[in-house]
Amino acid sequence: MRLTAAVVTILVMSISVWAAADPFVGTWKLNKAKSQMGSSNFQSRTFIVSGTANAYHVVQKDVLADGTPRDAERNEMLDGKEHPAQDGDVVVGKLVNAHTKTFTWTKDGKRTRTATDTITADGKTFTHDVMDLVQNEHRVWVFERQ
Repeated sequence: MRLTAAVVTILVMSISVWAAADPFVGTWKLNKAKSQMGSSNFQSRTFIVSGTANAYHVVQKDVLADGTPRDAERNEMLDGKEHPAQDGDVVVGKLVNAHTKTFTWTKDGKRTRTATDTITADGKTFTHDVMDLVQNEHRVWVFERQ
């Protein structure tokens, strides 16, 4: 019985440490000076990421160009399967490694957008690199850990 309790305790502690060490989890503030904004027109953006490597929950807090706040939430499933996205798109997310995840959006069978999210080795910078095929635009947003 003691051995079982010890194993369970170690397992719970290991999971807690692993989850806490997930490099994507945290609060990220956009650094516009380091970013290639493209046609994006907002004053600020913050991502608050929680969850685990298989399923993240993202709260996005924006301040629009006119000063209006706008919040949005989404779940990022990284299982390589299709999931509904906004505007009728379908998104497939994959965890490439502990510091990289990729997304591909399609609509009516055609690719509309791709993105790669990476975290630097020191865990301080989150880069969201997007190719928007509908607008024919490449954006690279650089976020810093808060």
